[in-house]
Amino acid sequence: MFCVKKRKNKPENDYEDPLEKLKSLMGQQETIEKEKNHIYFYSEVSDVTCLDLSRKINDLNKDLQKHALDFDIEPPNIYLHINSNG
Repeated sequence: MFCVKKRKNKPENDYEDPLEKLKSLMGQQETIEKEKNHIYFYSEVSDVTCLDLSRKINDLNKDLQKHALDFDIEPPNIYLHINSNG
Protein backbone atom coordinates (compact mmCIF):
# COMPACT_ATOMS: atom_id res chain seq x y z
CA MET A 1 0.00 0.00 0.00
CA PHE A 2 1.30 3.43 -0.92
CA CYS A 3 0.83 6.53 1.14
CA VAL A 4 0.69 9.73 -0.86
CA LYS A 5 1.22 13.05 0.87
CA LYS A 6 0.30 16.28 -0.74
CA ARG A 7 3.14 18.80 -0.67
CA LYS A 8 2.44 22.24 0.59
CA ASN A 9 3.71 24.79 -1.86
CA LYS A 10 5.56 27.60 -0.18
CA PRO A 11 4.88 31.06 -1.53
CA GLU A 12 7.60 32.35 -3.84
CA ASN A 13 8.27 35.18 -1.39
CA ASP A 14 9.91 32.70 1.01
CA TYR A 15 12.69 32.14 -1.52
CA GLU A 16 13.12 35.77 -2.45
CA ASP A 17 16.46 37.47 -1.93
CA PRO A 18 16.26 39.93 1.00
CA LEU A 19 17.75 42.67 -1.17
CA GLU A 20 15.06 42.12 -3.80
CA LYS A 21 12.39 42.26 -1.10
CA LEU A 22 13.80 45.56 0.20
CA LYS A 23 13.91 47.02 -3.30
CA SER A 24 10.31 46.05 -3.97
CA LEU A 25 9.22 47.67 -0.70
CA MET A 26 11.05 50.85 -1.68
CA GLY A 27 9.47 50.80 -5.14
CA GLN A 28 12.73 50.25 -7.03
CA GLN A 29 12.85 48.07 -10.10
CA GLU A 30 15.71 45.81 -11.11
CA THR A 31 18.01 47.94 -13.21
CA ILE A 32 21.31 46.14 -12.73
CA GLU A 33 21.78 43.28 -15.16
CA LYS A 34 24.60 40.84 -15.78
CA GLU A 35 25.24 39.32 -19.19
CA LYS A 36 28.39 37.27 -19.80
CA ASN A 37 31.23 39.47 -18.51
CA HIS A 38 29.27 42.75 -18.81
CA ILE A 39 27.34 44.45 -16.02
CA TYR A 40 24.79 47.13 -16.92
CA PHE A 41 23.91 49.66 -14.19
CA TYR A 42 20.90 51.80 -15.11
CA SER A 43 19.65 53.11 -11.80
CA GLU A 44 19.72 55.89 -9.27
CA VAL A 45 22.73 55.69 -6.95
CA SER A 46 21.69 54.70 -3.45
CA ASP A 47 22.92 52.43 -0.67
CA VAL A 48 20.68 49.63 -1.93
CA THR A 49 21.69 49.85 -5.60
CA CYS A 50 25.39 50.14 -4.69
CA LEU A 51 25.10 47.01 -2.55
CA ASP A 52 23.36 45.19 -5.40
CA LEU A 53 26.06 46.30 -7.86
CA SER A 54 28.81 45.20 -5.49
CA ARG A 55 27.21 41.77 -5.12
CA LYS A 56 26.88 41.33 -8.87
CA ILE A 57 30.52 42.33 -9.43
CA ASN A 58 31.70 39.88 -6.76
CA ASP A 59 29.54 37.05 -8.16
CA LEU A 60 30.79 37.67 -11.68
CA ASN A 61 34.39 37.85 -10.47
CA LYS A 62 34.03 34.45 -8.76
CA ASP A 63 32.48 32.94 -11.90
CA LEU A 64 35.27 34.30 -14.11
CA GLN A 65 37.97 33.09 -11.70
CA LYS A 66 36.47 29.56 -11.81
CA HIS A 67 36.34 29.72 -15.59
CA ALA A 68 40.00 30.81 -15.71
CA LEU A 69 41.08 27.95 -13.43
CA ASP A 70 39.05 25.35 -15.34
CA PHE A 71 40.56 26.31 -18.69
CA ASP A 72 44.00 27.46 -17.48
CA ILE A 73 43.63 30.94 -18.95
CA GLU A 74 43.72 34.51 -17.69
CA PRO A 75 40.37 35.62 -16.25
CA PRO A 76 38.38 37.75 -18.69
CA ASN A 77 37.87 41.43 -17.95
CA ILE A 78 34.66 42.69 -16.38
CA TYR A 79 33.02 45.50 -18.34
CA LEU A 80 30.85 47.84 -16.29
CA HIS A 81 28.36 50.04 -18.16
CA ILE A 82 26.94 52.86 -16.04
CA ASN A 83 24.09 55.18 -16.96
CA SER A 84 22.73 57.06 -13.96
CA ASN A 85 21.54 60.50 -12.97
CA GLY A 86 23.25 60.07 -9.62
